[in-house]
Amino acid sequence: MSYDLYCYRSTLGIPDAQEAQGVVESIKAAEEAGITSLSDSGAKERLAAALISHNPRLRRFAQQPLKHIELNPPEGDLAVQFLIYDDHVDITVPLLVRRQSSRSAFCSVVELFEGD
Repeated sequence: MSYDLYCYRSTLGIPDAQEAQGVVESIKAAEEAGITSLSDSGAKERLAAALISHNPRLRRFAQQPLKHIELNPPEGDLAVQFLIYDDHVDITVPLLVRRQSSRSAFCSVVELFEGD
């Protein structure tokens, strides 16, 4: 069990529940249909580099063909996983038994969005 966060660039420029629901439904429909984007977009690489710069302990998991970039923490760290696609990022936070661990995991994700 996990919490799954979908991050995307809003076309509206503001948070909107209807737009977000449409994006999530589109992602799920594409996954169910087996449709994947195999673009060689540099955006995935730039975002992966930024995440690794923020947390150098993140490790890349290689997959070919490169439909997404997967970043995982080393064993023993909070298990927040990032799947970086061309048009969105999936962030998976495990459902942790200890409340403090869950709080720490979400705080580490929020830090990414706050910037410096």
